[in-house]
Amino acid sequence: KPINQRLRRNLFKKDIREPIHIIATRGYKWTKKDKDQLKKDGFIVLTEAGINYLESCYNESKSSWFTFNQFLSFYMGDKDYFGAQLKDEQKQYVGFRTRSSPGKDGVFETEDDVFAYTTSMKVIDLLKISTVAHKKAEDIDQLGSTTKNYYQRILKSSRLNGKNAIPKFIREKEGPFTNNLLINYRGAKDLEKMWTPFDKGQKRGGLITFDKLSPGMFHIIDGQHRLFGYTPIIETEGDESDFGQHELIITLFDKMEPQDEARNFLQINKNQKAIDAGLVLEVQLVFGAHGPPDEVIENLATTLVQMLADPKKG
Repeated sequence: KPINQRLRRNLFKKDIREPIHIIATRGYKWTKKDKDQLKKDGFIVLTEAGINYLESCYNESKSSWFTFNQFLSFYMGDKDYFGAQLKDEQKQYVGFRTRSSPGKDGVFETEDDVFAYTTSMKVIDLLKISTVAHKKAEDIDQLGSTTKNYYQRILKSSRLNGKNAIPKFIREKEGPFTNNLLINYRGAKDLEKMWTPFDKGQKRGGLITFDKLSPGMFHIIDGQHRLFGYTPIIETEGDESDFGQHELIITLFDKMEPQDEARNFLQINKNQKAIDAGLVLEVQLVFGAHGPPDEVIENLATTLVQMLADPKKG
């Protein structure tokens, strides 16, 4: 505590910062009791396996932001790092909820229905509390000892850097992605308990008031590259970058089991197919061509028929 006080007084001043004290070890097996006691005393034990995992994250992604997020999600996930200084209204989001599963009884509109919650958040806020779900693991040491067994790949540096990477697309588009990020909420308090419905319309709209905004409380099931594709831009331009103010649509599942996360991930990616570049150009004509809509659609239909009739053109 005395060290923390000196750091805040001499270095951090008015900035809201939290010192992190780390013991890094190699070749020593810590018991859970030992690690819990050290954490209680303000220390993090970063073991050889944990270091291996974080090294894998950085070597694959070349993103310090992503790697640090993964670190925080494992070691500081119970801390209200990004919400402690905010008022309740700053942690409130308007959205709507949809029945995503009938629950254990298999019947919709009963007490055990499972809901998904859809809202939007600014990129800069999402980045602070999001991590990438890889597989079921009690702690980072388990992941560090089996770095090849993720159900979700670590971010690829080729997607975050280079001529045809996502940041280049974001800059050229100058607007956010419009398709949902699928996220598993893993906070301590159930989303249902933080949901206040509106008494209007079909009564599916409402207000989500998060009790905490903690590292890793959002586990991304689908959309990791879309979100973390913003990090090279924000690292260059700073937290006040206009790109950080982009809003992304998110759909939250309430503490979904890891096997269900994996199942959803596989369903999404298994059914994805590459789209022929020629077909993409033809579809773009629908949005960019001048003339009556019926004429544009007829031209597109004719082109598709020709492609199907002549495989060489497809």
